[in-house]
Amino acid sequence: MKPKIIRLARGERVIAVVPERCSGPGWSNAPTWVYIASEDRKLRVECIQPEERTPQLHALYHAGEAMCAALPGSVPQRRVKPPKSIRLSGSKKRVMDILKRMNAARSAAVTCSASRHAAEVGERLVEYGKFQLDADPVAAREAGESIAATVAALWEARAEIERLREAVRLADIDAALTTAEVNDLTTEVQRLRADAARLDWLADPGNHIGNVQLPTECVLAHPGSMRAAIDAAMRMGADAT
Repeated sequence: MKPKIIRLARGERVIAVVPERCSGPGWSNAPTWVYIASEDRKLRVECIQPEERTPQLHALYHAGEAMCAALPGSVPQRRVKPPKSIRLSGSKKRVMDILKRMNAARSAAVTCSASRHAAEVGERLVEYGKFQLDADPVAAREAGESIAATVAALWEARAEIERLREAVRLADIDAALTTAEVNDLTTEVQRLRADAARLDWLADPGNHIGNVQLPTECVLAHPGSMRAAIDAAMRMGADAT
């Protein structure tokens, strides 16, 4: 894969490049976050995956990651509770169960950059009650694209699961049939196809050697379809009995 090129609009510049290792149950990643500022002080972030690094970034990654991991410890910090207006509503246990399920299901085999981004948005919304997007329409659009791509993949996966369930159900039906039953069904299908071919031949307007005698009113009621005329004649016979 070619190295990722960070595209800068007029007035934008890269202000920080942050290597960060992250991992969870059954997965790990080593992205590089590129922070970009514009002249009007708006900030956006680009992500470089390991396979998108340049040789220079690859050589500097381990040293840079170690320094970035150590730097937060040199900054005095104090965690504060979010305002009451943005604290979790509803069952906190239910929300935490959802996050626990998400992290337990996460693995390199089932995630993609879009789903990881959508997971990050969800985690931040749950933890802080907001996700800073208003000041950066590019970040908002990227988050929206990630969420939409993740939902599309989810729905596609559900559709595929339903298709496979139906295939398994049909396979079970096939397995339940005896050889004699399969032969009987095959014979019946062949007979029905032969009857369909005969009707097609009779109903063909270009056929000038074969004809069917039907009540006049049935033919007049269905001049464009011999099959419909036959159905009407059969109904007349049923009504007469």
